[in-house]
Amino acid sequence: MNAFELKYGCNPNQKPARIFMEDGSDLPVQILNGRPGYINFLDALNAWQLVKELKQALGLPAATSFKHVSPTSAAVGLPRLCQSPRHRPDVLVWRLGRPV
Repeated sequence: MNAFELKYGCNPNQKPARIFMEDGSDLPVQILNGRPGYINFLDALNAWQLVKELKQALGLPAATSFKHVSPTSAAVGLPRLCQSPRHRPDVLVWRLGRPV
């Protein structure tokens, strides 16, 4: 697929935007379900960038969540230190700039 029409532009009342590769090649993404909008792609691309930078900086697996181009949380995987099912020290989660 070398182009994809988005659900809508920045606002629902706008005509649909589309993403495409300038050189006509296939898109570097695969849409598995639904019909994403512009903001969904911004969230996905920002999340990918943050996870990539966390992994490069810390050398640990990382995950994040974005909502309307703002990070809502980020986590890195650490070796398991405790076997308690209630406490998960193998994942350090940050919300709003402080650990949870």
